[in-house]
Amino acid sequence: MSQSFRKEFPMWIGLVAGVIVITDYFFNVPALATASKEIVQWRNIVAAFALALGVGNLTRIHTHAISQRKQYWVFSILLLATMYGYIALGLITTSKSAAYRFFWDNLFQPLSGTWYSMTVFYMTSACWRAFRVKTPQAAVMLAAAVLAMLGQVGIGQVLWSQLPTIKNFLQGPFTTAGMRGITIGAALGMVSMSFRVILGLERSHLGGVGE
Repeated sequence: MSQSFRKEFPMWIGLVAGVIVITDYFFNVPALATASKEIVQWRNIVAAFALALGVGNLTRIHTHAISQRKQYWVFSILLLATMYGYIALGLITTSKSAAYRFFWDNLFQPLSGTWYSMTVFYMTSACWRAFRVKTPQAAVMLAAAVLAMLGQVGIGQVLWSQLPTIKNFLQGPFTTAGMRGITIGAALGMVSMSFRVILGLERSHLGGVGE
């Protein structure tokens, strides 16, 4: 198989698949609808293979760490045992079984909540460094952040009963507008990148560099 064919063939697959799915979204053509549905199903299959590849790569990395007795290699054993044990439990009892749900509800969910709550300390540290009042805009941001944080905790309501109301006001129109702006910008970026992939201008996912 020539080197050029290996580079061009995946690009043509992306072009044809992207054009079919996009055309089906805007036009009601039965043949295109069938092909688009099939392509979406293949996307799920590819995603499953990507997940399996991730499991294999994770196994390779941590198996190497265990064999080399690297720092914290005991945690690598714990990770692999937990991962494969949970996979085996799901395959044997299905994901709707009581045993599967028990570990999900009583182990995974609390650990996820704990990990998420730990990010609060990093966010506080980042805010402390970022909210250095050097400009009027930074002063406004600092004041809004302080009011929002005080309105979220109980001591804020003790200090001033209107702080929760101010917090809700700040998180309403201002935060919503900002998040929607970010979402629209990200969506436009995604559309732009999708068109670059479909047109063959973006080849970084094929091991090349976008033009």
